[in-house]
Amino acid sequence: MGKAENHRARLNALIALGMVLAVYALVWLAFGVRYEVNDDATLCNIAAGAYGEDSQYLVYINILIGYFLKPFYWVLPGVNWLYFLQTAADVAALAVLCRMLLEKCGRKQGIVLSVLLLALAGVDLFYSFQYVKNSGLYLVVGLALMADHLGRWDRGTVWGIFWVLLGSMVRFQNFPAVGGMAAALLLWRFFALDRDGKKRAVAAMLTMFFLVGLAKGVDILAYRVQEDWQAYTEYNAARTEVSDFRLQYVQSSQEMEAYGYSANDYDTLNSWSFWDDNVFSTQALEELAAKLPQNGFLSALRDAGHYCLGVLDNAPFHLLLCCVVLAWLFYGRKRTSWAFVATGILYGCMVFYLSLRGRFPHRVEYVLVLAAAVFAALCCDWNTREKRIPLRVLSLFAAGVLVVCLPYWKDTRETMIQYREDRPFRPEYTEYSADKDHLYLVDVDVLDSLAGYDVLHPREKDFFSNIVVMGGWLSHAPHRVEALARYGVDNPYLDMVDNDVVYLVDSYNVSAKEIYLSEHYGLSVERETLREEQFNLYKMKSTQNSDA
Repeated sequence: MGKAENHRARLNALIALGMVLAVYALVWLAFGVRYEVNDDATLCNIAAGAYGEDSQYLVYINILIGYFLKPFYWVLPGVNWLYFLQTAADVAALAVLCRMLLEKCGRKQGIVLSVLLLALAGVDLFYSFQYVKNSGLYLVVGLALMADHLGRWDRGTVWGIFWVLLGSMVRFQNFPAVGGMAAALLLWRFFALDRDGKKRAVAAMLTMFFLVGLAKGVDILAYRVQEDWQAYTEYNAARTEVSDFRLQYVQSSQEMEAYGYSANDYDTLNSWSFWDDNVFSTQALEELAAKLPQNGFLSALRDAGHYCLGVLDNAPFHLLLCCVVLAWLFYGRKRTSWAFVATGILYGCMVFYLSLRGRFPHRVEYVLVLAAAVFAALCCDWNTREKRIPLRVLSLFAAGVLVVCLPYWKDTRETMIQYREDRPFRPEYTEYSADKDHLYLVDVDVLDSLAGYDVLHPREKDFFSNIVVMGGWLSHAPHRVEALARYGVDNPYLDMVDNDVVYLVDSYNVSAKEIYLSEHYGLSVERETLREEQFNLYKMKSTQNSDA
């Protein structure tokens, strides 16, 4: 590469990075930044040591990342390093995509397309922080780089492998999903290579699979060598199958009676606060999952069709895929291959599979739409100068798309204002955490506010040492079991009754807990309200004892 080409490449990289940083700053100014779900707040709190010293066990994020983060929190413990480092990776990954656009489409067209990409995909990514979306972006960028440099062993290939590895470590389940979406593109590029190129491509792919497999193997081993963490992973897998994939298909609470559970048990399962190994042990949840209904084939097909048609709802990240399809119809169709259509089919198949499983939240849809848009675009040859989309047409089209997005962004701003108003700082949580003489059992509904919404400030070290949520995906984690044991608690439901050191923080589900104790343990319990907040503070007292 000559000096002129080096200069052009560096300038393109700086332009791309500058555009991404500008959009990130605009997102902060216009909307602010929030966690998309409380899972992300919980992960940040774990990494910050709020749940204890085992901050490397991030459950859904590879343990190697947990160990990598530890020195950062040791140097500056009050900083949300998990958020900042993932966001830095987001900026870098989007800059890579923008640089690819600048190099493939020319600087002027590339800048317009980059603005469109950042407006449609970047705003959602930055405004609503979510580790699954971040992982998907890294995988898309990595596989796009590997496809672009397929058949060569150069920096592009190495960086592609790096991004794929990082994406798989942030959320491994995205690796087969996004990798499957890239299959048509990679095969199309592979078939066009000569013999030596194919050998290098195979070597690159094998290296990628080896590193991803090695990182995942280390993660699995780290949980299996610790007996308590192994028991937790088994419980969490059973809980996930019931709560995330099966329970939604139960038609009524009466249906649960056929499985040996009452209507109140059904409400308790739906509330996620069911930490009671006498009733909902790992084995009991596995047996229940085997009995509960699943989504049917025709129903999943209808759901998938609904989701696929949903890309026409003018949501910005949906418009990204629509823009690629329109560009293909008017400019890229004659220069494309079977891979474009195959990528669309793969997208439909993935949506159907997730519909069949009954789990297709926004964060997952974002990943699939981004992957489909980027990989489909790379299946076309946009670099034919005489047939390149005219700059004027492209600019007018981009302006029109941005105008269409304005109402959505207006709603996003209003939603963020309401989000902050609904989640004021609650000093009682700090008081509870500071009161180490008592254990505070917390209903899962409290977790959204308890975990915190400020992405800049995670909960401080050991914040949850005396606060334990009675369900959710961290229930039964060793540091939660240890927190209970420090106060002599083995069963959160039974041991909160007539216990001077245990309080209950609840509101909507406290009656269900009283019924639960009566049904399963023959205890007649009444609550004593000690503090009235949005979520009240209770003492649970028995009015009569039973040998049941």
